[in-house]
Order: sequence, then C-alpha cells, then structure tokens
Amino acid sequence: VSSVAQNGPNDIRFNLNESYGAFPSLMTNRGLSIVPAAVVQSEGTGFATQPVGTGPFKFVSEQPNTVTLARNPYYFFGAPHLDGVVFTSIAETTVAEQQLQTSDQDVISAVVPDDISSLQSQGLLQLVPGDNYYYFVFDLQPSTPEIVAKLGKNPFTDIRVRQAMTLSLDVPGMIKGVFPGNLANTIRAYGPIPATSPFFDAKLRSEAPKQDVSKAKSLLAAAGYPNGFTFSLLCENDAIRMAFCQIFQNSLASIGITATIDAPEFGVLLKAANAQTFDVGAFGWGGETPDPTFYVYPLLDTASRGPGGNNAYYSNPTVDGLIQGALTSGDQSKRASDYNQIQEIFAASYAHIPLIDAPSVLGVNTTVHDMKVSADGFFHIDTQSANVWKTS
Repeated sequence: VSSVAQNGPNDIRFNLNESYGAFPSLMTNRGLSIVPAAVVQSEGTGFATQPVGTGPFKFVSEQPNTVTLARNPYYFFGAPHLDGVVFTSIAETTVAEQQLQTSDQDVISAVVPDDISSLQSQGLLQLVPGDNYYYFVFDLQPSTPEIVAKLGKNPFTDIRVRQAMTLSLDVPGMIKGVFPGNLANTIRAYGPIPATSPFFDAKLRSEAPKQDVSKAKSLLAAAGYPNGFTFSLLCENDAIRMAFCQIFQNSLASIGITATIDAPEFGVLLKAANAQTFDVGAFGWGGETPDPTFYVYPLLDTASRGPGGNNAYYSNPTVDGLIQGALTSGDQSKRASDYNQIQEIFAASYAHIPLIDAPSVLGVNTTVHDMKVSADGFFHIDTQSANVWKTS
C-alpha cells in the first residue's frame, strides 16, 4: 500500500505499489477489523484488555474462562436483539454437549464426531462444509537427521513410497468411519485449495487416488522396501485427527509399513513440527481469507519452507512461478488458470495426502434462532442477513 485516501464518509481508496490480486479478499480478513486510531494510540498495549471496535457488541469484562459483552445500540447494521453475550471456556467437549442438552449453554463451538448424529436428531446442530484443510504431510528433506538415523535414508523423498502409502488408504471410507451420514461426500479435501472455493479445480475429484493395495505393494518393492519399514506419525491429540491416524496406521500395515503414532500435548507437538523432528505429520491449515493465495503460498512455495507452513519442504520452480503470477495479477480468469495448474502439479507430487476440509460445526439450542455458522468456523450474531434472538 503506497497511500490511503478517504474520499467520503463511506469511501476509502487504497493505492498499491503493484498489482495484488488477493487484495480484495485480504481486506475481509478479521485481523483487519476497524478500530479507532485515537484510542489505540492513547491506550497503547492496554487496548488489548479494553478493546473498542465497530461490532454489534461492546466489551464489558474478562474473567478467568469468561468474557462478557453487552449490546451496542449504535451498531451500523442495527442494534442486536440480544442484551449481551457471555463466552465461557469449557475444557471438556462432552461436558459442553451435556450443558447444551440441558439448556445450561445456548451455543457450543465444538462437538465430538461420534455425537454428531445424536445432536442432529435432537435439532441441536448446525454443520456446513468448512475451509480448514486437514492432511498427512511427508518430510521431503533428503537428510533429516532423525529419519536418516532410523532408516539409513529418507524413504519419503521417493515418490513411489509416497504414492504407495497414499494408495494404501481408502480416504472416502476413512471419512465415513469418522463422520456420519452423507457428510463424507461433501467434506473430502483434494489439496490445499478448499473444494468450496471458486478457484478449486473440479477435475481433482475424478483424478483423486483410489485405494489399491496390490499396486501399493508393487511400488514399495520397486522403491527398495519389499518388507516395508517403520516410521513415526506425529498426530494432534484431538478426536478427529487421532481417528484418522489410527485408520492410516491400519491401512499401512496392510502393505507392510509400521506406523507408530506419536500424539503429544499440543505444545510439544508444535515444537516438534517447528523443529522438523517428525517423519510424517497429521496437520491442518486454515487460510483465514477465501483467496487461494493464503493456502498455496504458505504451504507450497519454496520461500515458505520450514516451520508454520511448508513443513513438507516441497519445492517446485514452476509452482513458485504460478503462485507469483496469480498473486500479482488482477485478472481473475488468469488467476484461476494459474491455480488450476498449481493444484494439478501438486497433486501429482503426492507430497500431501489430502483428507478433509474440516466442517464447521456449531451446537445450537432450540431456543436460539437465526444463528449462522460460516465455513471458517466463526458464527455470526448480528449481520446484514441475521440477527440472533432467543425464546425462553
């Protein structure tokens, strides 16, 4: 941004140094919420504990495990129907579900996958396809010390090994085993760009690898591992990813590969991921804005290799060039073509095993009306299209 000009009370012009195709999408990021400059400048770091914004509710107080908000009567979309909102942190998801069913909680932001069908039958669940990408990722570095010390060399640098491990897995069956009903047909991921995105390459659906144990064994033998090998699978210790890791472990056993699941508490897992001390990881990524740039650049670009993004250490100069081309173009049809090529090239690398675009799930009591959950997992209380209200 070279300069910003206010052309009127509701008109702001941003002048850019160069074309940036993702800029309109970037401006919808929740991190760019409008705040009063004078208050931020006067409060400094204290603004974080006494925030002022433009939303439908005003900050009242923060206590251990509780945040309280009150109605903002001056909200530009119209005052909320609710007098206020109280956010409470509940450590155990099952406890939160029980409190939803007894009406001690009006809304809960997470549910146990095994309870989805039950909550749906009670009319207590909202569920929509999401855009948080879950995937297995291989470490593609040839000389990762931990892998070389165990196996002599890194088998995951051989595309035949990655393809064999992918073909061992029945991804649709795995998803159906964790999520009930027809949800498996709508949340399967095919790569970093969510299937809900207008930039998603629909051809990936028909080209996605299908389970083929016989071919997987042949590929392993051709790569020099006829008897398989043993590796560590780093897995976040939540119900969904643990279920995926256990199913993957069983699938790999069918082709002679032994996976040992390592599921530490989140802080230890994050440290291992950032230090690149894992063989294969069960990770997730949310772009926070709908533009594909915020998925493909951090996960696939050579410049993003390392902690917090491209943990695979994937690198392809053609993909790098396409990412930069899509990023700097304002021509949306050209950007779509670039992103299609990126998706097809990356899918052929088998650097990830795409699993799901994690659904956004919200438990909502039947006394709460007009509550909406979006693909990014956030719920909306007062917008142009919804204003939540409650009956007794």
